[in-house]
Amino acid sequence: MSKFVLAFFLVAHGIIHLGFLTPAPADPKYPFRLSNSWLIVRAGIDAAIVRALGLALGVIVLVGFGAAALAALGIVVPQAWSGWLTLVAATSSLVMLILFWHTWLVLGALIDVVMLVALLGLRWLPAEA
Repeated sequence: MSKFVLAFFLVAHGIIHLGFLTPAPADPKYPFRLSNSWLIVRAGIDAAIVRALGLALGVIVLVGFGAAALAALGIVVPQAWSGWLTLVAATSSLVMLILFWHTWLVLGALIDVVMLVALLGLRWLPAEA
C-alpha cells in the first residue's frame, strides 16, 4: 500500500506543475505564471527564452514524476530507475519554482528539498518504499 501512496504523491506533485503549462487566469495572485520570473527582471533575458525554459522544465517535471511513480510501482518503467527519475523531476521542479518564484510555492519547494535530501543524503530509493 505504501508504494501506491508514494506513487499518488509523486503524480500529484507533478500534476500541480500543470498550472505553469496552462493559460493563467486573470487573477493577479495566481502563482503559476511563466511571465513572472525574477530572472527576466534582473538579467534582462528575453521573456520568450525564459518562457521556453519554463515550459521545458514543466514537461520534464510532469513526465519525470509520472515515470517515477510508475517505476515505484514496477509498472512499465524499471523499478531501478525510480531514484534517478525522482531526482531529475525533483531537481527540475525546484529549479522551476525558484525561477518563477511566488510565496505560495514554498510548500512545493519544501517537498522538492525533502525528496532531494532523502535521495542524496539518506540514499532513499522510491521503489523500496
